[in-house]
Amino acid sequence: MLTVKLGSALIVLKSITVTEVSQLCATKRMDCILIVDNEERPSRIFTAKDMAHRVHRLSLTFQS
Repeated sequence: MLTVKLGSALIVLKSITVTEVSQLCATKRMDCILIVDNEERPSRIFTAKDMAHRVHRLSLTFQS
């Protein structure tokens, strides 16, 4: 089982865009971000794998 120390996790609000999340992952060199709702309750975990799946699903290229 994978565990993440919340002190070392990057925590962001649910209103953040996928582009902003990917930029944060790159800047902070993190593979996962905890996304919370307005009451700061965990909503989901966004991982590098999620990002890869979104790029593949949208058939994004480096030019787009």
